[in-house]
Amino acid sequence: MQWIKGAVATSAMTVLVGCGYEARRSGQGTDYAKYVYALYDDSCDRTAWTTSGPRFPLSVAVAEIGELAPPPELVDGLRADTRSFRRVTAIPGISDGDFHFDPYARDSTSGSPTTPTVASTRSALRRIERLAHDTGMDYLLLVGATVDSRTRPTPASILDLTIIGAYVVPSNDLSGQARASAILIDVRTDQVLMTSSATANDKTFAPSVVDKGAEDHLIRALRDEVYQALTKQILADARRRASAR
Repeated sequence: MQWIKGAVATSAMTVLVGCGYEARRSGQGTDYAKYVYALYDDSCDRTAWTTSGPRFPLSVAVAEIGELAPPPELVDGLRADTRSFRRVTAIPGISDGDFHFDPYARDSTSGSPTTPTVASTRSALRRIERLAHDTGMDYLLLVGATVDSRTRPTPASILDLTIIGAYVVPSNDLSGQARASAILIDVRTDQVLMTSSATANDKTFAPSVVDKGAEDHLIRALRDEVYQALTKQILADARRRASAR
């Protein structure tokens, strides 16, 4: 009888530890990449491109893909460096899907779900560029971030079989990695003049009952952290480019 109890306990731990892995991705990574490469579609007239770099100090509009406004810490951080940035303004950053993508729509000929095209992404980017130009800015700084998070039970998850353990014991291992990127675009020539990127990592533990809320908190914290790191990297890259000129 004792060995049966042990086998049951071992099986329960195997189920809790081995089958509870969950992964989640948040952010605008896919949309951001589409915007960047829409600048290099086949219809782009590359003969009109110039090889001149950015003119410092910069007048730049900052937009985050799919957000009403970019992170204020990023905007304030750029404004603080008056040697690199003369004017910095925040503008909305529409997503390609905001105007062109309905996941439930069906193509009238094939019956398959419609998807955004390069042309539709290019059109959405044009709207952002025109807004940047109309606000008196010479450049558009387009930013986006992605957070990959993971929830995984630990051996302590066996205590989740008890009510107190599920609420109190930090039995779930939560970890995440955030990646952010930015490109500086000349709104007159569509030329990408500078790129910057940053990463951030974090890890914590939480009881199983509140792990979803803890994961949401981890994602928000990582997003804030990676944009702080991106701000520092943009400033470093801008100062390096300014010194080179």
